[in-house]
Amino acid sequence: MNKKRLPLLNKDVYFDVKKIIKYFFNFISKIGYCIVYSLSTMFKLKTHFILKLLTYCAPVVTILIFLSFMPYLSADKSLLENIKKEDNIKTDLIVEDNQCSDINQEEVVSSKLSPKNDETKPDIIKIDSQDGFAIFIDDEYYGNVLEKKTIEKMFEERLNYYRSQENLENIKFQKNIRYNPGTYPKDTFISVEEMLLKINDGNIEEKRYEIQQGDSLSLIALNNNITIEQLLKLNPEITDPNLCLPGQSLLIMKAYENNPIEYTKKVEKIIEVTYETTTEESNQISIGQSAVLSAGVNGKAKNIVQEKYLNNYKIGEDIIDSQIIVEPISEIIAIGTKQNKSNALPSQGSDLLDGTGVFMWPVDGGYISDYFGGARNHKGLDIGAPEGTSAFAAENGEVLASGWNMGGYGYFVMVNHSDGYATLYGHLSKLLVSNGQKVNKGDVIGQIGNTGDSYGSHLHFEVRLNAVCQDPALYLKTNWIGEKWIY
Repeated sequence: MNKKRLPLLNKDVYFDVKKIIKYFFNFISKIGYCIVYSLSTMFKLKTHFILKLLTYCAPVVTILIFLSFMPYLSADKSLLENIKKEDNIKTDLIVEDNQCSDINQEEVVSSKLSPKNDETKPDIIKIDSQDGFAIFIDDEYYGNVLEKKTIEKMFEERLNYYRSQENLENIKFQKNIRYNPGTYPKDTFISVEEMLLKINDGNIEEKRYEIQQGDSLSLIALNNNITIEQLLKLNPEITDPNLCLPGQSLLIMKAYENNPIEYTKKVEKIIEVTYETTTEESNQISIGQSAVLSAGVNGKAKNIVQEKYLNNYKIGEDIIDSQIIVEPISEIIAIGTKQNKSNALPSQGSDLLDGTGVFMWPVDGGYISDYFGGARNHKGLDIGAPEGTSAFAAENGEVLASGWNMGGYGYFVMVNHSDGYATLYGHLSKLLVSNGQKVNKGDVIGQIGNTGDSYGSHLHFEVRLNAVCQDPALYLKTNWIGEKWIY
């Protein structure tokens, strides 16, 4: 067996030697001219003698230099290629008749170089693999199967179940399904049946509980490992958490799957449109008081709603179109701006009353023109005042009546107070309150006039206790000291 030991030499050196020889001869020629010139100058030699000397010496020197580089100039291509290989691996190699062996790419080879003159015996490990499909749902890996048709058919049948129903749109799986073809180790494969079970793993049927006597929501939630909040969310029909009706069925757990189907459904809904409320000021109502001038009425609208479902459970909805079919009527509320006067008094100091003060003087000024009782059995206190003078509620209360009285009171107002008391205001020229309205002490309830059985502008004021007329003077307190009224 022919063996050659190759020196560590780069191919680039071969080409550099040629350049060195070329440059060397150029250099010798220039040196030669310099020597001829120097010798001729120093020793006054003749130029033809120096040239003859160089002519004899130059060929000898050239031949010696050429012979020293012969081994490199005569090297064949195979030697140069081996030189390059030796330079790449940076070590000495033994090349035997330029032979090599092929290695199968599907085999994993582990080998160790044997001692010199010994044969190399690599250990070969074969991986047992086969073609198939890796199943992914979104980014979650489920395993490998030999064929995918059965799995694709199962998914398609689930979609077809929802496609067969009316008004369902945008039907699709919530997660993306991928089948990655490739060659995989045999021990990573599972059967199609196992893959179907793995994909469909979950609680396919919903779980319900029937309420028993003595149950409570907190006890039901505790026994089923959920919170009360979760239980109420699963059963939105429960409006009173403290009320548990025996026999009522509660949803404890929804059905779920690893890859549920989502879809939308368009439905038409008729809904109520809540009326708006507006306010306006009124100087006919005292400050702090309000009254409904025009009651509001709800309208109706037809909405086209796109409901969102996950399997059979509604998870949300969007209104995609809305049309008013009955316009709502706004409610108008009057806000009082009229000043309240809770300290009205007579206009002259002669009308001194020292009653309990339960009720206030009901007129802005005025004077007593007729007292309670007397020969004509007068049932109230007459207070004279110009027509249009304000009449005030003598105490907080609710208006029992406001209108025209056929019995002689003319336009009148009756206010109900607490503890069986009521007050009446007769012969008014204008009414400023209505039945059922709440009034405060000092609120203007009307204007003094001369309506009904009246002979001159005045207010007929009555105090009633359990429907029996009382002397108003017993309940009014007006004190005059010097030139000043005190309360």
